[in-house]
Amino acid sequence: MSNAEKTGLLRFGIVVLFVLALLLSSAGALGVVYLKQQISRSASDRKHLEQDLKELERKDTFLVSKIAQAHSPEFLKKHAKLALGPPQEQQVVWGTLESTRSGRDDVLPQPFVVTFDLALLDNQPAAHDVQ
Repeated sequence: MSNAEKTGLLRFGIVVLFVLALLLSSAGALGVVYLKQQISRSASDRKHLEQDLKELERKDTFLVSKIAQAHSPEFLKKHAKLALGPPQEQQVVWGTLESTRSGRDDVLPQPFVVTFDLALLDNQPAAHDVQ
């Protein structure tokens, strides 16, 4: 092997190593960009889930207060329009709840409906009710 062939082979080896190093560093850079995008997407998803959780907690607090209000004797006296008194043995009282107008023209009048399905789902006190 002549000196010129050795020099040509050495140059080819250096060029191949340089190209491989360039490809490896490019793949690493693309990997870093991909990971940053995934982290950003995960952070955005987490932010949206936290907002949804806050909204659900707000709705839960509202529903708990409405259920508590619906269980109060004052509410039943006001809305059921029945002569309520202390319960008697084997007593069943049936009544209809009346709707109340809000006084606003942009709100359609709807009958007042109270369902206690939510109250019957779980008889355990809510976490924020326990002291």
